[in-house]
Amino acid sequence: MISTGWLATALAVSRVVQGALGAPGPACTASTFSSLILDNIDIASLDVTIATNYSTTGAAHDGSAPVGVTSASTGPTSSTIDMCLLTITYTHPGQYDTINTYIGLPLRAQDWNTRFLMDGGGGWVAGGLDQILSPVASGYSSASTDGGHNSTTSTADWGLTSDGNTNWPALSDFASVAIAEAAVLGKMATEMYFGSKPNYSYWNGCSTGGRQGLMMAQQYPEFFDGIVAGAPAINWDKFIPSEYWAQFMAQLLGEKHSC
Repeated sequence: MISTGWLATALAVSRVVQGALGAPGPACTASTFSSLILDNIDIASLDVTIATNYSTTGAAHDGSAPVGVTSASTGPTSSTIDMCLLTITYTHPGQYDTINTYIGLPLRAQDWNTRFLMDGGGGWVAGGLDQILSPVASGYSSASTDGGHNSTTSTADWGLTSDGNTNWPALSDFASVAIAEAAVLGKMATEMYFGSKPNYSYWNGCSTGGRQGLMMAQQYPEFFDGIVAGAPAINWDKFIPSEYWAQFMAQLLGEKHSC
């Protein structure tokens, strides 16, 4: 009879040999992530896809020409990546919101650098599928979220319940709640897939992404080991009205001169 110790050793050696021979790594299947849930959300759908040669050359949010992402680990621009891609759609009971969260995991265990990185959004865009591509190309596991609204939807459509009435749950999702949930779900999925938690977790963002980074530091200081919060857009109460001031005054003066 083989002892328990011998069996454990044999299995460990087998795993090492399989890894050296390039045998299949973690299982990118829905069953791997069957326990991916948070107490305060109801998941409507969980889609798990093996994305090989996934294009990183989608159109940018600002409408500029499509480009590949730059891998921080290798330097050269990468036009495709291999990843285990999760798309989670969920709601907060009673809040009538719908949030889409995206999680990207390097497909092969040997390609994971044992760290987790989230990239921030821009403008009224909390994040999305594009934000996980560069981190995954650099060997990180990653997560992002649309914050509860489509990037092309006007702010009045999702930020208000009716004229003059703020949609506070939607604004909370955008401001911090959905971001924090994406971080938790992303790190949970990382552990389920690779069998260990990330050694370190980071946030990287500019403008809206910088604001999100400061929000994470203030409300969820235990989530990230390091935060890069560049040019944080934290004075929206001043700079949003200022963007309309010139046009408003031009119209006002134009009306006066036309009388």
